[in-house]
Amino acid sequence: MPKADRIEDIEHVEKTREERRIPANSHFEVEFDGGEKRHEDDTSWNDFSDERKVKFLDDERIVPVSKFKVKKLTLVANGKTVVMVPKDDEEIYQMIHSRVIFVPGGKTENTSLGRVVGIVKGDEVIEEKYISLLTDEVVGFKK
Repeated sequence: MPKADRIEDIEHVEKTREERRIPANSHFEVEFDGGEKRHEDDTSWNDFSDERKVKFLDDERIVPVSKFKVKKLTLVANGKTVVMVPKDDEEIYQMIHSRVIFVPGGKTENTSLGRVVGIVKGDEVIEEKYISLLTDEVVGFKK
């Protein structure tokens, strides 16, 4: 599916969250700078994000940064809610942390471990929060 060049071009996803392997007990809701809101039930973050290599603490990481200016991103998992509001000169990303195990017969088992949301300034992650789907803890850092 091609990436959207404008917010109004973001397609509504036909597949269910289960078919997309999104944990049933978690979701995102994004509010763009112009006020339009999209929910993970019918939106794929991949459709309006670009992967970018960024500095993360003392390492590097590749994260899917929104192509459009985000006013607010709400991430909910296991009853915990994290709200991130990037400043004008900041960008935002979110992703699912999962583990894939290869099992006999050429099959895989996918286990979602948590949800991540972070803010990027320039080429560096300056804040990140992680909601564990295993322990229900919210952890993170802010520079």
